[in-house]
Amino acid sequence: MGSYSQMEKLLAKPAKLSIMSVGLFSFDFREGHCFWNLDEQGLTTKEQPDMQHLLDNYSDLFEVPKGLPPLRKHDRRIVLKEGTSLIKIRPYRYPTIQKEEVEIMIEELLVAGVIRDNTSPYSSPIIMVKKKDGSWRMCIDYRYLTGNYRRFIQGYGSTSRPLTDLLKKENFGWSDFAAHSFEQLKKLITYTPILALPYFSKIFLVESDASGKGIGVVLAQEGRPIAFFSKGLSDKNKALFVYERELLALVSAIQK
Repeated sequence: MGSYSQMEKLLAKPAKLSIMSVGLFSFDFREGHCFWNLDEQGLTTKEQPDMQHLLDNYSDLFEVPKGLPPLRKHDRRIVLKEGTSLIKIRPYRYPTIQKEEVEIMIEELLVAGVIRDNTSPYSSPIIMVKKKDGSWRMCIDYRYLTGNYRRFIQGYGSTSRPLTDLLKKENFGWSDFAAHSFEQLKKLITYTPILALPYFSKIFLVESDASGKGIGVVLAQEGRPIAFFSKGLSDKNKALFVYERELLALVSAIQK
């Protein structure tokens, strides 16, 4: 299958491809989109000019997009409540060797119209990941933003613990526990129960619990959940007695 680096070379200047065949990869009947797979296979001498002629005629399909997709019929936005805490994380420190690559990528995105200068109060840091060919890929760390799901999903912290452990230094190794956690999180996010709106004139009920792996808290009112809070336990807190873990859950609930 043609790699991104090969496509970049194709975009930079006209190229002669002598071993390329095209096959249908998948078809989306709902949207009417076709996805094609380019496999490098041997072509006969007679087929090579025909293939090159076909690629030349449709060279516009390989052009780098100039800007964002056109505006859709509907513009979606989320209106936040007054006083809502915004997610603003300071940029991570990165080595000098990555500085030039970051500046080049940002300039390319600005020229293409994919990003623009702004003074948004939101901020998520970037992480540079090295690819197999030695080049760099810019990734954005949205973990703090997506962490907002915790308060809406019961047992989020305990369920996500196997995935959180993968973030520890020199500890990444995909396992059956991590795969199960990932599948469970997808279900929880997709089928999470509908939370009730709070009535501040009525009594609230705080239910807390602790296990050997984490703590969980439910804020409820008249038997309906208002908000959830959960957190995985560190190795130090796992060694606490049961009543100490229960107290930790209660204190965490009050602080939250």
